[in-house]
Amino acid sequence: MKRKFIIILVIIILAIISCYIYIAYRNQENKHEKIICDCRLKGIYITKDFATFSLNKEKTDVIFAGKKIEYEKKSYGKGFILSIEMLFNKSIKDTLFIKDNSKTIKIYDFDVDTLIINKKQGIICDLKELTIDGKKQSARSLIILD
Repeated sequence: MKRKFIIILVIIILAIISCYIYIAYRNQENKHEKIICDCRLKGIYITKDFATFSLNKEKTDVIFAGKKIEYEKKSYGKGFILSIEMLFNKSIKDTLFIKDNSKTIKIYDFDVDTLIINKKQGIICDLKELTIDGKKQSARSLIILD
């Protein structure tokens, strides 16, 4: 009698644990879906590095939505890198202008994507690709403007 009772108790405990694991898994999937939707709808506020070899390092301006944006300059070979921190959003229709006295580079069509998934970090929003002067370019690492 005790043996049957223990077996029934173990089965009930295993069923409860299984239900708990399934509910936790579904909740995690819902959290991931919310992150994905937020990334696509709200965009992401990140720093992106743009490398250029043809612009004048001293007279470069970065303009977005009619406003100058602050940036950091770092030397990079014969050119320099602009580190720009801003909100990138798939629905933004404005163009990011990087210009000096002689040349203007237009950057638009910011495609925000998700899904750098790993076990430590989960889902991360990132900028997938963008268009620079009419040419689509991947935005995963350093973005070359020239």
